[in-house]
Amino acid sequence: MLCDSIAVYCSRHRSLGKSEEEEEEEEEKEEEEEEEEEEEEEEEEEEEEQEVEEEEDKEDKKEEEKEEKEKKGKEKTGKGKGGGGSDNMEREKG
Repeated sequence: MLCDSIAVYCSRHRSLGKSEEEEEEEEEKEEEEEEEEEEEEEEEEEEEEQEVEEEEDKEDKKEEEKEEKEKKGKEKTGKGKGGGGSDNMEREKG
C-alpha cells in the first residue's frame, strides 16, 4: 500500500520534469521524517508505559502499607477485624 502511494508520487514528479537526484533526495527526506515520527511514537508509548508502571507501583505500595498497618494493629490488640476476642469469652461464661 505504501509502495503504491510512493510509486504514484514518484511518477507525478517525473512527469513534472524533476531530476532523479531531486526525487531521491525528496524520498530520503520523507523516509527520514517517517523514521523520526516512528521514533517519537515509540518514545511516547514508552513514557506512557512507564507512567502506568509508576502508578501501579504507587498503588501496590499503598496496599502494602495498609496491610502492614492492619498487621501491626492486630499484633498490638491481639484482635482481628471482628474485635472483642476476650470479650466474647466472658459473655459465654456469664
